[in-house]
Amino acid sequence: MKNILIIVMSSLILVNCTSKVTLGPKCTKVSDAGSYEKSYVWLKSSLISDKEFKDRVSADYCPKKAKKS
Repeated sequence: MKNILIIVMSSLILVNCTSKVTLGPKCTKVSDAGSYEKSYVWLKSSLISDKEFKDRVSADYCPKKAKKS
């Protein structure tokens, strides 16, 4: 278990060199088909601005109640 934790933390540190890691529950906008992406860890590329990232991914876009299929 300790080795897995070390690998995960090392990966996040190395990824952070090229990208910004954003933590917390965030979602993309709900599409016309009703699908969306939800994650607690988001990697923001250095190629897009902070404003563009916030337009694509936000905690406000998460549906209040998920549909059961």
